[in-house]
Amino acid sequence: MKSMFKSYTAAEKSSFVGKVCVVKSGHVTSDFGQAEYEDGGAGMLFDVRADVAYGIKKGDSVMLVSYDEAEGCYQIKKIN
Repeated sequence: MKSMFKSYTAAEKSSFVGKVCVVKSGHVTSDFGQAEYEDGGAGMLFDVRADVAYGIKKGDSVMLVSYDEAEGCYQIKKIN
């Protein structure tokens, strides 16, 4: 009998490293920030962090550089 439900394996958080996102919060600091990854569907919102000296703000394109498992957030760098 064929199953009615299709199962999927969740992506590892570290598998998003290298992806480009757009900052959605007003700014990004070492304690706060959010960016959206457009996945072709509803999009995914990630907690992101960067030194405030980089001046990353809403609308900036950024790359996810690494994932901090303990903090549950990504370190980012500005690409535009």
